[in-house]
Amino acid sequence: MIRSRILCVFLSLACVMPIDCLYADNPVSLGKPVPSVSSCSLTKGEAFSFSMSGIRLNADSGIVAYDFTMTAAALSRKDVPMMSGDMHNVTGDYADGYRLLPNGEHFAEPAVLSVSYDPLRLPAGYRPADIYTVFYDDSVGRWVKLERLEVDTVN
Repeated sequence: MIRSRILCVFLSLACVMPIDCLYADNPVSLGKPVPSVSSCSLTKGEAFSFSMSGIRLNADSGIVAYDFTMTAAALSRKDVPMMSGDMHNVTGDYADGYRLLPNGEHFAEPAVLSVSYDPLRLPAGYRPADIYTVFYDDSVGRWVKLERLEVDTVN
C-alpha cells in the first residue's frame, strides 16, 4: 500500500510510477471484479477509518472539518482519466483507480490515504519505491502527485 497525506477528497486517484516508454499498446488485464461503491458518513471533529477493497482513509479526531457523506467507487480502466505517456498505472488487484466524492476540501489537517498497488504491474527495473499516488485535478486537466508518507511492501 502507498500511504499519502490528503486535505481533499478527489474525483479520481490511482497509484502510478514514472516510466521511460509508453505502455498504451500493451494494456494489463488482470480480470478485475466489477467496480463497487461504498459510502460513509463523516462527522465534524470525529476520528474515522473508512476502507473498501484496495483503499483506506483514516483521520484522527479534530481533522474532519464538517459533516458530510463520502462515497468511494472502484474504477475500471475505461473510467480512469487518460494518463500521460510518462505514467504507468500500478493500482492494486481490486480496481484501476478510485473515485472519491464529494470533490473538495473536507479536512482541517491531512488525513491518511492508503491505496494498494499490484507488484505484477511494475515494469522490469522498477521497485515499489518508485510508486506514488496521484489524483486527477479537473481544474487543470492533469494528474497531480500526493505527498507520499511511505510504501508498505508487506501489507
